[in-house]
Amino acid sequence: MTSGENLVLALNYSIGSVFIFKGFQIGLVTGWDKAAGDLGKNWVYQGRPWYSLAIGYSFLNLAKNDTPNTNATPNN
Repeated sequence: MTSGENLVLALNYSIGSVFIFKGFQIGLVTGWDKAAGDLGKNWVYQGRPWYSLAIGYSFLNLAKNDTPNTNATPNN
């Protein structure tokens, strides 16, 4: 259980791009963390950049569902 003495408010500045190719997504993100208070001043990662690689796949492609519903009953 955490007592809360090491909890610090922090801001994260980040920027990135995601590219989509045939249902696959790949992205690159970089950012910087800025922690507040006395603990933030001595934090080893304060202001140092970090990098992230994002990988994904679209299993459900709801945006391109342009096919008509053939099971629909006509309105009379």
